[in-house]
Amino acid sequence: LGVTPVLNQLMKEVVTRHGKSHPDLIDLNDLFTLLCEELGAHMLKEEKMLHKETRRFESSGQMESASKTFPKNQMQRGLEYEHLRAISHIKKIRRITNGYAAPEYACPDYRTLLWKMKKLELDLHRHICEENYIVYPKAF
Repeated sequence: LGVTPVLNQLMKEVVTRHGKSHPDLIDLNDLFTLLCEELGAHMLKEEKMLHKETRRFESSGQMESASKTFPKNQMQRGLEYEHLRAISHIKKIRRITNGYAAPEYACPDYRTLLWKMKKLELDLHRHICEENYIVYPKAF
């Protein structure tokens, strides 16, 4: 998910170049900004609340007791809900971009933006699956 700074720069360039004649790019920019803000907050929360404790338990060899420390229902449901929101945003982005298909008028930056956004979606799905099915079951 480290591709977002590059995407932010490309987004600014594409919106500046094409935004006036294609207002859907402004919607795309707004949605992408929201996704980035929510993912940033989500990752900070995971790092502070989940991964730090998981690493501590793993290093002490007491991973089985981790589930007693975390309030499973509240924390896990909250993190999984944030995953669902991210997927919802990605679905809207895919719809706005017509499945990441570049329009005929798209400049090289626009085409690169769409390719990187598609890659972001794939990375995000992989990340969410790893957390929901590997990390969270170990921690909770």
